[in-house]
Amino acid sequence: MELCLAAVNYPDGGLPILVTGASGVGKSHLAALLHRYTGETGVIQRGARLVELNCADYANNPELLSSTLFGYVKGAFTGADKEKTGLLDEADGGFFFLYEVHRLSAKNQEKLFLFMDKGYFYRLGDNRQPCHARVRFLFATTENSENVLLTTFRRRIPVMVELPSSKSSPFSEKLALVSTFFQAEAPSFKQDITVSTEMIRYLIALPGRGNIGELKNRIKVLCASAFTQGEKNSIRFVGNLTPQEDKRKREFSLARKSLSHDTVVAGKIAGGRDIAVKFLPFCQCTAVCTQVGRTLPRDAGRRVRRAAL
Repeated sequence: MELCLAAVNYPDGGLPILVTGASGVGKSHLAALLHRYTGETGVIQRGARLVELNCADYANNPELLSSTLFGYVKGAFTGADKEKTGLLDEADGGFFFLYEVHRLSAKNQEKLFLFMDKGYFYRLGDNRQPCHARVRFLFATTENSENVLLTTFRRRIPVMVELPSSKSSPFSEKLALVSTFFQAEAPSFKQDITVSTEMIRYLIALPGRGNIGELKNRIKVLCASAFTQGEKNSIRFVGNLTPQEDKRKREFSLARKSLSHDTVVAGKIAGGRDIAVKFLPFCQCTAVCTQVGRTLPRDAGRRVRRAAL
């Protein structure tokens, strides 16, 4: 993470980053975090966009991808009855995240690295009027970059980061991810979310082939089920803690995540009593871990697992 922060803080537009790893390890999540971090710290202007493009969607039509990337002028091809801007224009001042970049044709790789070198490009059908933009590039691939990208293209990407599978992630990192994804759900429901110890343990222990992507989707489904079915023992929605819970609550171990500026749980999950994590709505940069005075029912673990299926 320090390497990514160094890259985005590099003067005069940052350094391009290539992120590799299996599907679902969090490449898109990392891109979103870096965009958020740079906006909050003033590295880029607030409101500057994170533009995303799946290169696999255009793998069989490189000319269409060229027009999508760079735009085109009137008359560039049949049906081009007016000039159109491209995604590079939309990403001006912000980030351009190209995933499945190994599906980018050699010709389009060449066009991109020329833009990265010179800071300007030409619209499809025009080679006289240069268009200027300041874009921070994030690339992602599931493949070995040495085998699928042009050497000349890779030379323009000084920062390469490999994301490991969630199976090899430490406990504290998995706990932080669970916390972050629950916090992201609270604004959608406009309510606080309280999560039981058993549910947190279950989510952390998920083997999941989809890695982070599967964990995020599982939490979305669990929140939707809890919201409609009123699940009380694993996940529940609350406006505030009850007076009894509030009277008995005590702060648990917390640690601040510098990248997201949210406080997330980083301590161990103790046994015996139900330790709930209260995620405040609208991601107001706090998460309070409280211990409430009731023990888990004997069959809570089985109910948690049924709810997660």
